[in-house]
Amino acid sequence: MAIDANGTNTVPFKVSTQPGFVCGTTINFTLTVSFTGGSKASSFSLPTCTEIQADTTVNGSIDPADPKSTQGRIARNGVVSSCGIAKACPGALGAGGRSFDQYSFTNPGLQAACVTLTLTSAGGANIIGSTYLGSYNPADTTFCVNYLGDAGASGNGSRSWQVDVPAGGTIVVVVMEASAGTPSTPYSVKVHGVRTAPVSGPGSCENLLAQVKRTAWTSASSAATLDEDSAGKVIYQDFTARLKTGVVGTATIRYNITATDGVAAYCPATQSVVNVRFRNSDNTGVHAQVKFEIHRTNITAGGNDIIFSFNSNGLGAGTGFTTASIAPNIDFDFSKYVYWIEGTITRDQASQFADLGSIDIYELDGTTLCP
Repeated sequence: MAIDANGTNTVPFKVSTQPGFVCGTTINFTLTVSFTGGSKASSFSLPTCTEIQADTTVNGSIDPADPKSTQGRIARNGVVSSCGIAKACPGALGAGGRSFDQYSFTNPGLQAACVTLTLTSAGGANIIGSTYLGSYNPADTTFCVNYLGDAGASGNGSRSWQVDVPAGGTIVVVVMEASAGTPSTPYSVKVHGVRTAPVSGPGSCENLLAQVKRTAWTSASSAATLDEDSAGKVIYQDFTARLKTGVVGTATIRYNITATDGVAAYCPATQSVVNVRFRNSDNTGVHAQVKFEIHRTNITAGGNDIIFSFNSNGLGAGTGFTTASIAPNIDFDFSKYVYWIEGTITRDQASQFADLGSIDIYELDGTTLCP
């Protein structure tokens, strides 16, 4: 090839991944070109599992017969929410209920997504768009519970705003009238940037939580220890620890973590997964909650470090049990540290459920450098 000329290699380069590859891991490449008189190396990176779904558009209309907020609406402060910077909730404005519609969208990907919402209406000056994580509660008069973002203003035509949506997270888009008694106002909401679900199979990004080969520890294999203040409050039933019938308040439960199958350590931290089975009947409310922390103490130096925290709020509601799968950046080294779990179950109404079930901690397979 002549100097300053260009061309295409005869056989295109092709790369593939192993079945244990963690979806979302950036792949770093070094391309070395050899020529008469020397060589030149160029580095570049390729992100993985960043595919997004086709845009979704829903059509609706704010009508006088729609459900109403309890009091007022979200304020418009002129600030457009964007990804990477959490916008402070602008608060509430006005008196009396406001008609609203709500729509839910889920990010099934294994990475967080920057999602753009666009509200379009010829009568857009009369309506407001906002977004919430997990659920929207029309009885919340602050409009700040689970708040993620909004357009900051209204106007005829289109208004867009962005929000960060965690992996597996669900957002609720709320379209609300600005003033009570607004005549029927048609609109559309376009959602852009929701990630696609991972594709299983060798050579592509494996589902982070679907690996079969694991080294695990579960709370079922460890006897619980109650705080003295919690004695008499808790009952162990099947795989759960819960407050006894009619009991309200907070109970503290501890479990020791011991390695199984002779495991000495987990590595790297990006391959650790925590699965939690729990029941929280009021989801994001204040009447029931399940929490726990993973602590560690250095065998030689002592101390007490919290390396992981779990809070059930926003992860599930109802009378049934929910499983949450989390991929925290945590390491375990049983040769240097002692680990334990400190959990709390809380409710202030006897009719609520706050049950701590199984806790499964494991390391994904796929690296020869880990035990």
